[in-house]
Amino acid sequence: MAEDGKRGLDLIRSKAYDIVLLDLMIPEMDGLEVLKEMRRDEIETPVLIITAKSTKEDVIKGLDTGSDDYLTKPFSFDELLARIRALLRRSRNLYRSPLNIARWS
Repeated sequence: MAEDGKRGLDLIRSKAYDIVLLDLMIPEMDGLEVLKEMRRDEIETPVLIITAKSTKEDVIKGLDTGSDDYLTKPFSFDELLARIRALLRRSRNLYRSPLNIARWS
């Protein structure tokens, strides 16, 4: 957990995480800038944006910037957990595929 975007990006760059839960409205560096930097650095960790920004344009911008999913507040905790499970399933299947196994061996 990070108190601001810059610290969050430092943490993301420092070690591998299974998933990143990212709010858009955070101090120092907003969530979209964190996401842009992650993708620019080729960090492929799945990202779930959690935010109060709920317009269609906000959702599209978040997904087009590189988020894997987008959840607007308020939300149910059960839905959050289901979305996390789905993202983890997808990322684990990606790394189990023969192409990725061969790439890493």
